[in-house]
Parts: sequence; structure tokens; C-alpha cells
Amino acid sequence: MLLRPQSLLLAISITCALLNVNTLPLWDYRFEDAEGLMRVFAFGRFGFGGGSVTLQFWAMNGSIGLLILFSISALLFFKNRIWQERLTALAMISSILSIGFSLFAVFGLTVKLGAGSVSHIPQVGFYLLLLIPFLLGFARSLIRKDEETASAYRRL
Repeated sequence: MLLRPQSLLLAISITCALLNVNTLPLWDYRFEDAEGLMRVFAFGRFGFGGGSVTLQFWAMNGSIGLLILFSISALLFFKNRIWQERLTALAMISSILSIGFSLFAVFGLTVKLGAGSVSHIPQVGFYLLLLIPFLLGFARSLIRKDEETASAYRRL
């Protein structure tokens, strides 16, 4: 039963989350003084310098990792809809946390770099992160509707 619409939505959300793992940039920083460009990736090499910004990037990476783990688990639990709905809810919570942690990390880095000397622009990876909770919410509503239909057939 992997061809159900909720499984397709879960697969799309997994793909969007995996594209953020060192493939698509989350944020660009343009330095006004040196004409330089710095890109921020999830699970990239950035953020090992120490301090509070590093902790924020570790929290962002951890929440994206949990998002991927919960989404894959929800996709594999297609026979048990109750667990699939719970895992999808956990994935939705971790996706919202990853958005919050990524904003917290990016703006913390902006303060550390100097807000006046750098301009920052969100990139495709961040917009994919914004799309994931909507995909997971729609998948969760389809799972719930599928469970109600299946329980109605069991009663007959």
C-alpha cells in the first residue's frame, strides 16, 4: 500500500528534507566590504568554531535529522495507521523545530558577523523547510481519513 496519497506526500517531504542535507543552501550571506559570499548548509562544515552559534547549528541539524528519521519511519509503517499518524505528527513537530532552530542559527550568525556589514538572503533549502510541515499536515489528515474509512469497514 505504498501507492496511497499519504505515502506519496511523505516521500516528497523526505525528499525535501534530504535535499537540505549538504545539497541545497539554506541561507546566503553577502559581505558588502569584500564582495564575498558565504552559504549555509544543513549538515555542512560550517559551525565548528565554538560558541552559541555552533550550538544553534547543532540543534538545527539534529532537528532536521529527527525530521528525516520520523518521516522515513512513518512511510514504513503503512500497515499500522495509528503509528503512522503518530510518527507523522512527530515529524511535523520536528520540522517546525528545524525551521525555528534554523532561523535562530542564521540570525545568531548575522549578529556574530556584524549586522551592518553583511546582508543575508534565504535560499531554496529554507523554502523547502517551510513546505515540509504543510506536506506532513496534509499527509496526516489523509492518514486519519483512511483510518476512519478502514474502521468503518471493520464495523460492518
